[in-house]
Amino acid sequence: MGGSGKTTLARKIFNHKTIEKHFKWKAWVSVSQEWNAQYILSEISRQVNKQDAESWRIEKLIEELHCFLQDKAYLIVLDDIWQKEALAKILPALPLGKTGSKIIVTSRNDDIVHLTDLRCTIYNPPKLTVQQSWELFSKVAFPNGNFPNFDDFEVLAKQMLERCDGLPLAIVSLGGLLSRKGSLNEWENVKAAVSSNIMASSSASHQYKIVRDILELSYRELPYQLKSYFLYLGLFPEDMEISVSMLKRMWIAEGFITRDIGSGVTLEDMASQHMEELIQRYMIQVGRRNRRGVVKTCRIHDLMRDLCITKGKEQGFLEVFSTDATSRQSTLTKSRRLAIHLRVDHTLPTQDLHVRSLLVNHDSSSDFAQKTMMVKELAAAFKKCKFLRVLQLCNIQLANDEKALPEEIGQLIFLRYLEIRNSSIYEIPQSISNLCMLLTFDYGVDRDDAQIRIPSDVFNKMERLVYLRFPYRNPIRVLTTSASGATSKIELNGLKSLQTLWGISSKSFRGLEHLSCLKELKIVHVASMEEMDAVWQCPSIKMDRLCKLNLQWEDNVEAQSLEPISHCRHLTLLTLRGRLCMLSNLPYNLSELRLYQSRLRQDSIPALGNLHHLRWLTMCYGAYADAKMIIRGDAFPQLVTLLLGDLIEEILLGSPAMPQIQWLFLHPSQWITYEPNSSFPEMKVVLVYLPEM
Repeated sequence: MGGSGKTTLARKIFNHKTIEKHFKWKAWVSVSQEWNAQYILSEISRQVNKQDAESWRIEKLIEELHCFLQDKAYLIVLDDIWQKEALAKILPALPLGKTGSKIIVTSRNDDIVHLTDLRCTIYNPPKLTVQQSWELFSKVAFPNGNFPNFDDFEVLAKQMLERCDGLPLAIVSLGGLLSRKGSLNEWENVKAAVSSNIMASSSASHQYKIVRDILELSYRELPYQLKSYFLYLGLFPEDMEISVSMLKRMWIAEGFITRDIGSGVTLEDMASQHMEELIQRYMIQVGRRNRRGVVKTCRIHDLMRDLCITKGKEQGFLEVFSTDATSRQSTLTKSRRLAIHLRVDHTLPTQDLHVRSLLVNHDSSSDFAQKTMMVKELAAAFKKCKFLRVLQLCNIQLANDEKALPEEIGQLIFLRYLEIRNSSIYEIPQSISNLCMLLTFDYGVDRDDAQIRIPSDVFNKMERLVYLRFPYRNPIRVLTTSASGATSKIELNGLKSLQTLWGISSKSFRGLEHLSCLKELKIVHVASMEEMDAVWQCPSIKMDRLCKLNLQWEDNVEAQSLEPISHCRHLTLLTLRGRLCMLSNLPYNLSELRLYQSRLRQDSIPALGNLHHLRWLTMCYGAYADAKMIIRGDAFPQLVTLLLGDLIEEILLGSPAMPQIQWLFLHPSQWITYEPNSSFPEMKVVLVYLPEM
């Protein structure tokens, strides 16, 4: 039964403190109807073994996972499995393991667990009682507790809850809807709608109808503008963890968001407000938050997604196609937004379309050998979709050793958002320079050793570009060539509006001295002090615009001073990878600091301890060179989390240092000693194995 709370219950178990203490190796993956065995196993490997295995063949994944988990007590959650074949493909990688290992499977299909080798206990979540239903509803609908005339609202609420039949998804959806309505009259109108659409019954099909009807009522009650934001979520694959920053950039590119000139509110701020309202209405679920509590990923319940697709198709807003191509030719022209989730079939649009968004995701399971796409197919699709504003290409493997995005991309002159992710597209054509309206260019490939070819002057005309991201694992392998074929550097001079520049190599780019609007900057492979000085000369640093900085330099370089960023009061997140002569002049308002390969010594600890706003500190992979670290006195007054790498042998702690500390992450080879009369009552020590760099 969809909406009965299976996933929520599994997540409560997965995140429970007792479970976290018992299982060092845990993984959670969503399987869904359109499952991909290679992705599922690589994601399990990433979570339990901290290993990036996206490019591994499925046979190697099964062998490596089985070997790694063989002698370990592990917990794996396989959420939302629909087919026996999916479970049969995944289970060979999961051995019996150490005594106590567990696999949790959630499914609407009882037949899933009836496999010969599976010893299991089946648990069907019961419907909530009347009291449980009221408690859940109250948390959602009355987040601030009682208010005047509460008794009148309570009577109406309990009458409506009877129609929810104890189904959690229906209850939270109803509560989210009513939480935005403050008058008794509005509640009475909702009650009338609930009563007229939902009749009492106990059949399974009727329970589905209860949830669907309440979800549809929640959708109808959305403000008109918010409906577009919600429906857009239907374009993404089922059970996908959706990047919130990506989603907001897509909304902006679509033109959903408008603002009053001179209001001081940015488009990003407004997108965040709309996202928060959808969360408060329980139309979407929070996936992952960062340490500051900011939502990083979201997801949508599959019944909510079904509603998005149904309503989107009715209104000509969107359509979603996967392996079934039936009736495609008759329906493609009706929608302004298309999502094509490809497996064996990979037909792209073949007729003129007025679509604004095209999302193509080659979701090929390893069961199929054929998973490539001809460049001419992409070229033909670009010709037929000339009015595109948003284009996302994920997991695209080009056929016949082709590597280049087709030149026809330059015909999409209205394009504002271009994302290429985990694909074998290694060459960007000169024609992309025609995309003068582009706001976002998010570029990633499927191999760390790929050489990327980009014309040196490709960004010269993109004055509106706000977000530019390059392959972040090995950006030094970017190969830049001018139109004449001579090797040069990519010019950034024309990017007057750029706010995020992430993953560039200082060897391959130039023009940083012209960028005055940057808020986020990541530069790697700085190879000389001259290149380091060029970074410090960036106007965004001098003018205190940066909020996030990630700087990495080669072993032959030793940073002499951080004085050039000492004045940056807006800089709150700083990542440094490379040797530091000394640690001083750090920005005072840092809340998070990550240090790698810095080779610092004990005399640097007081400077770190004087950062009164620092809450999260990471020092590993050679960040600290001494065998012993001493933290005492008034050091780190706000520090909450400290992660130390594997070179330190002993940590000496003394009160009243770190009065707010909650988490101390250590390598198993390290030990802690305490000065007399020292106490850290809230501190929890966790042993971690860091993956190899």
